[in-house]
Amino acid sequence: MAEYNKVAPFRKLLPYNKPVYAIFVAIIASANNGAAMPIFGVVLAKMLGLLSLPLWVFDEMDPYKDEEDYLKNKIHEYCIWMTIVACCAGIGSFL
Repeated sequence: MAEYNKVAPFRKLLPYNKPVYAIFVAIIASANNGAAMPIFGVVLAKMLGLLSLPLWVFDEMDPYKDEEDYLKNKIHEYCIWMTIVACCAGIGSFL
């Protein structure tokens, strides 16, 4: 009994964590959910930075680029990235 008292509380709970592979799935899912918000924040910041540019910036861009197409393509790109991040976070939540 004295040896049992020396064991850390976490070690006492390990026999109840069956099956063991569920622990690894939970670690991967929690890492996925933990990474979702910082990634989403970066994508959202880039999108807001693009949307807040004044119009004169686009006048000084490369004349061969059409500013409407450039804006539309970049906004679509960031929206697709936000959708991918949201889907990965949703899948990670249900694991």
